[in-house]
Amino acid sequence: SAAVHTPFVYIPQGIALAALNILNTRPLIMIYASRVAVLLTWIFLAYFSIKLLPNRKWALVGILLIPMMSAQSISPGVDTVAIGLGVLFVSIIFNLRKEKTERVSKNKKTILVLAAIMMVLAKPVMACILPMIYYMGRNKIKKEKIFTILTVLAPIIIYVLWSKVFSSNVWLLPDGVVPGQQLKNLITHPWNFFVIFFNTFFFQWGDGVVSSLVGNFGPLDTPLSQPFVIIGFLLVAFYTFVSYEREGTISNRWIILTLLVIYLFAVCLAMYLVYSPVGFGIFYGLQGRYFLIIPIVLIMSGCLSFLH
Repeated sequence: SAAVHTPFVYIPQGIALAALNILNTRPLIMIYASRVAVLLTWIFLAYFSIKLLPNRKWALVGILLIPMMSAQSISPGVDTVAIGLGVLFVSIIFNLRKEKTERVSKNKKTILVLAAIMMVLAKPVMACILPMIYYMGRNKIKKEKIFTILTVLAPIIIYVLWSKVFSSNVWLLPDGVVPGQQLKNLITHPWNFFVIFFNTFFFQWGDGVVSSLVGNFGPLDTPLSQPFVIIGFLLVAFYTFVSYEREGTISNRWIILTLLVIYLFAVCLAMYLVYSPVGFGIFYGLQGRYFLIIPIVLIMSGCLSFLH
């Protein structure tokens, strides 16, 4: 994993490990210290996301405390940083939408662009939510055209350049996985993608993927019991459909929903290309944590809320 991700994702863990390495600390303590460093980073990102979000703070707090999200907050992998930056990115956009001024302050411009760049470098599929910049309001977009374009394009360009210059061949693909051949098959028979999608999510295999959104820990071998999974999904539904006020217009809501559907398909496609054997009938290797940003954005936006 570390061979294919940008190094900055591991800065919190790296600082903790480097400091303890100087002190000749035992490896077990270093491992736990790296987890604490990630947790502190997550708390920092979550705190400012909640602070900046103008509405539905209570719902954001609730979704960030579901078991899988809590487990990710101490995971030394890339998901914690990627999701945290994604939440911060969306919070700033909703904050800008609520502001009455037509211009965006330099501080918020800087933070928003940096958050966009870093979240895409952490996880490229996060680029799917970049067009949510539209949600900050048409007047601001008209006044800040260069800033809007920069926020959307800069992360993608930087990621492409990074991949070209610093791409690594260390990551070995699983047996039978040939991304080029897999992509060629999908281009030749595009309908197969939706058949595979159906096979993945609407049969027994999909049960594990969906339930792991709430809680299935470790290498997907430590699931929560079924009653707790059901309670978890009921809470997610409550946060999604209940609100004190409805945010956005019809067009805004459909933009958010469309982007999240694109994100869903992008994750599935990525796992099919780099993790599933050629011609496999499902998206092998999917985990619920890959989709955590979907309910988080739905809940932050309130675009599906109808119970007031």
